[in-house]
Amino acid sequence: MSKRLPKVSVIVPVYNAAEALPRLVGSLRAQDYPRDRFEILLVDNNSTDGSAAVMRGFGDVACLSQTQWQGPGATRNAGIERATGEVLAFVDADCWAHPAWLSTGVRKLTEEGLDRVAGHVEFVLSGYPNIYEIYDATINFRQTDFVSGGWCGTGNLFAPRSLFEEIGPFDPALISCEDCEFGLRASRAEKTLGFAPEAIVYHRARTRLWSLFKKWVRTEYGAAQAWKRHELLELHLWTKKANYRPLHGVWRSFPEEVQASSRARLAVDGIANILRLAGNLGSFLGYMRTPNRRGTR
Repeated sequence: MSKRLPKVSVIVPVYNAAEALPRLVGSLRAQDYPRDRFEILLVDNNSTDGSAAVMRGFGDVACLSQTQWQGPGATRNAGIERATGEVLAFVDADCWAHPAWLSTGVRKLTEEGLDRVAGHVEFVLSGYPNIYEIYDATINFRQTDFVSGGWCGTGNLFAPRSLFEEIGPFDPALISCEDCEFGLRASRAEKTLGFAPEAIVYHRARTRLWSLFKKWVRTEYGAAQAWKRHELLELHLWTKKANYRPLHGVWRSFPEEVQASSRARLAVDGIANILRLAGNLGSFLGYMRTPNRRGTR
């Protein structure tokens, strides 16, 4: 990166992440990107666990607070409005970054002249992972699949500020899938997207079925919203074959030791069907609560 390094704004939406924030901020402070060339913006989404107080304890971090809970898109939009960088980098509060995360993502974006860059999200398992951790790490946040579909998750995204000025911010009404809607909107506008596998952020795998259940409800709620507001994504209701064989096509992605165990197969199949029910619930609620017309961004 011999040319002038662009100023980067790292935008982090925060909701009830008091325990995770020190690890994230510590990893951002340890970046090999010059500290005077990037700012850290933490946007609290009206947390109830003391996250705001933890945020204020970081002297070199800009802190914003919302007075009521809003969707993740609205929270990121608040960071975008406050950002001063030429490049915007997005990461989630429950993640932490590899020391070369910023430099690698920015290099990919600027040297190849891309409009967007997706980085890799690597799940971290405990020493003795349970079946829920294995399921989460295998099924969720498949960034390469997202990129092949024309979008990427905001848990690891780089984009120039000018992109948001041109096509607009995230849809603030969506409680999930706002990254998908934004990414597909950018792709429709013929904005380029690249993948930087060395731009790594880490995320601990979920260890409880309830955590996975809540994620599926939220994700499918957002997908139903996107379907009604933007005619995007698929409405996952009871007539879909995926409801009855939710592991079809992805079972081979599980580790060999899981595939070789009939007991593990039974457990994974049970989890998949429970989460499909969670997805149906979220889809139904999102469909019923979203006006039957396109909304404004």
